[in-house]
Amino acid sequence: MVTLLNILIIDCVYSYTKLFINLFHSIKNMKTGIRVFDIMTKKPTSVGPELSVKKAANLMLKKRIGGLVVTKNKKIVGIITEKDLMSIIAKGKDPNKIQIKKVMNKRVKTIKSQEDIYNALLEMRKKDVRRLPVLDKKQLVGLLTVKDILKVQPSLFDLLAEKLNIKSLRQKRSGTGKYFEGECEICGNYSQLTDISGKLICEGCKDQE
Repeated sequence: MVTLLNILIIDCVYSYTKLFINLFHSIKNMKTGIRVFDIMTKKPTSVGPELSVKKAANLMLKKRIGGLVVTKNKKIVGIITEKDLMSIIAKGKDPNKIQIKKVMNKRVKTIKSQEDIYNALLEMRKKDVRRLPVLDKKQLVGLLTVKDILKVQPSLFDLLAEKLNIKSLRQKRSGTGKYFEGECEICGNYSQLTDISGKLICEGCKDQE
């Protein structure tokens, strides 16, 4: 026998289900209105797979970048980061004798230039990467990094915090005067940070301590 209570329960469940579905679609389709093309690094530095680890490291240092796109015959064949290079040095191998094709990541995730940066950030979070080569008509036209996105949309910081372990800087830091990237513990903005008396603080907030 259907009672008034049963009807109310069914109606309540239906309402919450509908609300959840609408919320899910809202999150899924969230946009910032900023395209990848608008903030990416155009004409990124790319290298061939035969380049030595030593030369790749020197190039990153000279350009002040944390990664290189590896191409062959105008096609992306890999990506190499400072972390990859450090692993070679840490193992005591000669960086002059090892080509980057031996250590680069060959499974490269890319993003289209017209995608919203929110979608790009979701891809980074999903693949646990900090940079995405940008394609337009299958051609490399740029490179997008986490830093590029958070510079223009710092409100998206929490989306990456858990997956990319940005907030775990507190566990990794040691001593004072060390530099990091992350969320300032005073103003909350994403920036280059300095460890001052146990706090990660951006340049603009140093005088407040």
